[in-house]
Amino acid sequence: MRRPLALCLLTCLALQACSQSLPDRLGAPIEGYSHTSAAINYFMVNGNGGPNIGPYGGGGSQNCCVSLPRQWHPGLTVVVEWEKDP
Repeated sequence: MRRPLALCLLTCLALQACSQSLPDRLGAPIEGYSHTSAAINYFMVNGNGGPNIGPYGGGGSQNCCVSLPRQWHPGLTVVVEWEKDP
């Protein structure tokens, strides 16, 4: 009786060791909006770009992806860049 139980426990432990760990980063969609009378020629979040956006427009379309850490921590920042149509 002990031998099958020990074999079962060893098998379970071996299978647990084969499981994959979760990634440190996640992909999240980005979406842009313009709340001004100017069009946005492009925008980028951490170097990942989005499409041009008309005046008072945007939304309805998400771009993939911006990479974010799985775990939030104080001081976490992103870099947002955009070009406004003159």
